[in-house]
Amino acid sequence: RITEFGMINADHGGEPYRYTYAATGKPGWFLFDGLVRHDVVTGAEQHISFGEGVYGSETAMAPRVGSTAEDDGYLVTLTTDMDADASYCLVFDAARLEDGPVCKLQLPERICSGTHSTWVAGSALRRWHTTESAAESIGL
Repeated sequence: RITEFGMINADHGGEPYRYTYAATGKPGWFLFDGLVRHDVVTGAEQHISFGEGVYGSETAMAPRVGSTAEDDGYLVTLTTDMDADASYCLVFDAARLEDGPVCKLQLPERICSGTHSTWVAGSALRRWHTTESAAESIGL
């Protein structure tokens, strides 16, 4: 198994960290078929496969609001199901990856797999500090 698009909880950037999250794939492939949570202290891993014909993108770590634990948050990734010709946003509990997604949202259009991502809290975005709602700011 290979890994790509490694990510940590950005709130812990620039300091020692324990957990990394990454897309997984097979050697020689450019498509990512799962996710891994790696404990860099113990070497333990949690791995989940997206299933046959489903490929993912870079995963963002979204810390839970008010959390202090490094793995207290959510992993957010976009997947493309080639057989169903559909794409989804999957959300996982970062501490319990192997439990599977806590949320699965179908996107209105199929997207390509392998897209990059990041997470920024809405409160950190200056544009969203206005009276305009977050939904209005993106045209919803």
